Parts: sequence; C-alpha cells; structure tokens
Amino acid sequence: MALKYGREGLSMAIHSKAKRYIRDGYQFLFTVYDRWHQVDSAYFYYKKYISMKDSLVSDFTKAKFV
Repeated sequence: MALKYGREGLSMAIHSKAKRYIRDGYQFLFTVYDRWHQVDSAYFYYKKYISMKDSLVSDFTKAKFV
C-alpha cells in the first residue's frame, strides 16, 4: 500500500515539476525498497534522490547570486 501511494505521489510531483516533492518521492521509495531488502530498486531510487538533491542545491545556490 505504501509503495502504491509513494509511486502515485512521485508521479504527481513529476507531472507538476515540483523538484522538492520529486526529491522527497525518490527518498521515500528508496527507503521502502531498502527496508524490503530490494537492493537494486533501492539503489535506483537512491541515485535519483541524490541527483535531484544536488539539483536543488545547485538551484538554491544560483538563486542566492542572482
């Protein structure tokens, strides 16, 4: 059930291009798969999470200098 809602939330975040919620969705799915010991899926979402996290930090840093 958690996985279903996590995927739906991530899908809505991607559709609306809300980077913070996309990041949170990736982190949530990573956590779920990690707890279920599904290493491949957990690693996939972890990489996505780190990438989105770095993107947000970059956007925030750019905004500070504008």
